[in-house]
Amino acid sequence: MKKKLMIVLLGMSALFLTSCGQKNVETTTETTQGVNNTIVYTLEYDHQQYQFNMLDGWRKFPNSDHSIAFLVGNKDQASFMSAGFEEKEKLSLSSYKDKYMERLKENDVTVTNDPELKKLNGMDAYYLGMDMLDEKDRVLTYRVYLIEGEDYFINLGAWTSEQNPSKEIIQGLDDILGTFKKK
Repeated sequence: MKKKLMIVLLGMSALFLTSCGQKNVETTTETTQGVNNTIVYTLEYDHQQYQFNMLDGWRKFPNSDHSIAFLVGNKDQASFMSAGFEEKEKLSLSSYKDKYMERLKENDVTVTNDPELKKLNGMDAYYLGMDMLDEKDRVLTYRVYLIEGEDYFINLGAWTSEQNPSKEIIQGLDDILGTFKKK
């Protein structure tokens, strides 16, 4: 049952976090102890390094899906986070956001928080929220950053399968997303 849920979640996240034209680039990861015994996860993609903190209850999951760069989760909150990388193809961040929103519309995804231009640890990004159904007609609640990198866009998403998630669970999604930064 848990394996099926994980497969469904990976499939759904891959649908919205990546595009068909994504190139497969090897990623390397490492975890280190940070300040106050925080576990810091470091990801290298196309010679660029990114980091985020593994907050309480979050841990790394095995990831054999090459369309996402990593998978971490918090089983107690039925929450997960992953990222996909897409080549920029001469698009602006605003144009990329519009293209992303079209894909959501085509897949009948309910946008709950309209895209808002923000800075995520110094990187230009759009932040949005959405709900979508999984294969068992359960609502998955997402929080997503569409981030502009030098040569690619990063789709950084965290979601929960908790039905009617509490404000604390949503805040937990925002908290772990908020630790993502370029090293």
